[in-house]
Amino acid sequence: MGTSFSKSAASPTAAAAAEPAAADLEVTPSAPTSAAAEADAAPVPAPLPAGAAPRRRRVSVSAEVDQSKAPVVKKVVEKTADVIDQIKASIASNFLLNSLPAEQLSEVIDAMEEKDYAAGACIIQEGHDGDNFYVVASGECEVFIEGKNDGAALRTIRTGGGFGELALMYNAPRSATIKAVGDVKCWALDRVTFRRTIMAAGQARRKKYEHFLNQLELLRHLTPGDIAQLADAVEPLSFEAGDTIIEQGDADRQNFKFYIIEEGESQAFIRKDGRDVLMSTLGEGEYFGEKALVEMTPRTATVKALSAVKCACLSIAAFERLMGSCMQLKEQASSGYHDVDEVSHWLKLLQSDRPLSITVSCA
Repeated sequence: MGTSFSKSAASPTAAAAAEPAAADLEVTPSAPTSAAAEADAAPVPAPLPAGAAPRRRRVSVSAEVDQSKAPVVKKVVEKTADVIDQIKASIASNFLLNSLPAEQLSEVIDAMEEKDYAAGACIIQEGHDGDNFYVVASGECEVFIEGKNDGAALRTIRTGGGFGELALMYNAPRSATIKAVGDVKCWALDRVTFRRTIMAAGQARRKKYEHFLNQLELLRHLTPGDIAQLADAVEPLSFEAGDTIIEQGDADRQNFKFYIIEEGESQAFIRKDGRDVLMSTLGEGEYFGEKALVEMTPRTATVKALSAVKCACLSIAAFERLMGSCMQLKEQASSGYHDVDEVSHWLKLLQSDRPLSITVSCA
């Protein structure tokens, strides 16, 4: 964690305290009381040799200890082999953890602590400081953000889902409130271990995705800080030719994602009168999956990989936190997929205005 330094002028009060008061300068009974006496009491310095420079008074220098060179004390919470296996099973689907090198993953597992919460308990509170990153081991949690969704839960986090990372990454207050639906068990990872392992491992990945995201027309108005947060949240996924990436009618919002194509091509279809109608072919830099996230509806189109495809994906939680403003134009322009001719009209209109970012109209 970096340390912040600042300089400020001393206040008059502080300055006065730093200097001796006038009374303190008065001679004490044991001191000489005249200039002559002071002169007599003062030692006479020996004359300097010819050509010698006067010696300067020695100055005391102090410096802060370089914490980066201090020995690392790793946190280890004793666990049985069965508990370690439980943690591995819980984090297998968590993209922040499942791509860690073996040594760092072992350090994370060693540091994790079990935290149990009763139904209705508040695990993290919006606006509060963050101390831990959490992975759900069992049970369900609900996500609330003040002023959104009329106070109702925005989504549910189930086994393997993680939360609380943003506050640790950016030293920011919690961005949402998480409550236990029933009895919940979580694995909690402390701030220091999180930053030393997960954040360090993510640096190379962040640079890669910052470069990619900076080239997208969709994100052209975002600040470098916004792009950095997106890059941290991106999850890479790969698909083989013929794989179905999203499917029309899917209503499992827990697993919804927003997709940006890094490599390869995919095709978007809408099912009409029992057959799939090809709507668009999507290539590098184009995106899909946003409609269902913005409108909170089931998927309204199917997208299949035409070739081997690599995507940069955002989970529904990351999308809601980071991408809302990017979708405003699309949300206003897109009126749905109820009529294929209407969709074609919107595709042509949007393609002419936004050639890179909105050739897609898939949810």
